[in-house]
Amino acid sequence: MNVETLVVTTGQNDNHLPQQMRIQTDALIGNQCGRDSLSEFTYCSHKIRYISTSTRGVGINRNEVLMRATGDICVFADDDMTFLDGYEEIIRSWFQKLPQADMLLLNLDGGKARYRNTKVTRITPANYGKYGAARMVFRREAVLFSGVMFHTMFGGGCRYSCGEDTLFLRDCLRKGLRIYGIPASIAQIDDSNSSWFQGYTDKFFQDKGILYYALDGRWGRLHAWIHCLRHWNKYRTYGWKNAVRQMIKGMDTIK
Repeated sequence: MNVETLVVTTGQNDNHLPQQMRIQTDALIGNQCGRDSLSEFTYCSHKIRYISTSTRGVGINRNEVLMRATGDICVFADDDMTFLDGYEEIIRSWFQKLPQADMLLLNLDGGKARYRNTKVTRITPANYGKYGAARMVFRREAVLFSGVMFHTMFGGGCRYSCGEDTLFLRDCLRKGLRIYGIPASIAQIDDSNSSWFQGYTDKFFQDKGILYYALDGRWGRLHAWIHCLRHWNKYRTYGWKNAVRQMIKGMDTIK
């Protein structure tokens, strides 16, 4: 099984990312930087390909690298990740343990508090919303044959600032892909300087409301109430009731 790391980034003007991220596999780097070019070089015996484009939006960028990937197993990555030594073998070993798996969702060390797998868990429509794209490792052909792509109106740099990874996982499940949460880490992340999160603003909650409407349709309002009640302490300064109002306002703009 050939493993390939698929990185999305913006504004890169040199080739430092493989060293900075400690990439230890072949890699394809999608660089949204206002110009269009292709380049290739070798780093520590691994083939590194850069695709620089004038496009904008993380969903477009992930689709670009997904369509151009060549690895049997692919790892989605962001440029604020640093890979652990031997991550390629960790990935291979888990696919050997779970040969039926089309996708694995791993843990990330460091950064903000996020859900951690403590045991092998089958991912279902009831629990997929806990994971972001930077935790996805997958069999390339399984995803490509499913026809699932990232929604290009959601995510950093897009009209709606979050949710492209949640929609992607939902669509993978709908297509029957077998997905498992795994109690293993392959990278650390430093997300202290997010390129899209600008704090809990009206726009943040309106976009989240639109995401819930895209996910759940008319049940999106209930999802909004449940989410804000569950995270009332996190939204204490903004006000959880105000958060609900703004989420519903966002839903109302697209009905």
